[in-house]
Amino acid sequence: MTISQEDTAFSSPTSNVAPTGSPLAGAIAVFLGGYLLLLAFTGTRLGTVAANAAWFMVDGPEIELGVNEAQLTLAQFLFALAVVVVGLFFSGGSLTRRVIGAAVVVVAALSTLVFIGVLISGAFPLPGREAGTAIQAVFANPWFSVVLSVGFAWLLIRRVSIGWIALLGAVVLLVLPTMFTFNSVESATRSLVLFAVSAIVGAVIIGVGRPLRP
Repeated sequence: MTISQEDTAFSSPTSNVAPTGSPLAGAIAVFLGGYLLLLAFTGTRLGTVAANAAWFMVDGPEIELGVNEAQLTLAQFLFALAVVVVGLFFSGGSLTRRVIGAAVVVVAALSTLVFIGVLISGAFPLPGREAGTAIQAVFANPWFSVVLSVGFAWLLIRRVSIGWIALLGAVVLLVLPTMFTFNSVESATRSLVLFAVSAIVGAVIIGVGRPLRP
């Protein structure tokens, strides 16, 4: 008895394995989602929403912001977060790595939002001098938080080796915002430079993860 090509195809152990996603599509979504997250964080309304939440916890005065405006602001933030998470799940790799990577991004984004709310509201006074500056530079710094967490999640899923060194580029985003603050650099210039640096560091991290590789 002979075996036809059709029978061979159906009996192949890999023929029924579903693809794990398109790394290139995932890379584009992750990069775009990271940009949208930074855009949400740099707007004044998201900080106001976070500050109101902090004041609510201590029964303090609220900062004026309409309900519809607050809902729209949160929706934009959550949409950006969802784009990153969906991108990570389309980036291939094991399900465990994708879940861990997505969890890291979500926790980092929410933690940063909480610290920004605390910082703006003053509901929970931060330490003064060097200690307070360090807390602001690390924990209330969306540029550093977003690039580091999204980059870590992407590289974790893509299972790179020496490419982890690309995350050191995020250290620049740890230093620049603080330096701009101390030197009173105007807001427009600060945002332009930080968006450009974030894009460069993010692109390097995405490239190290080899999005064209299955």
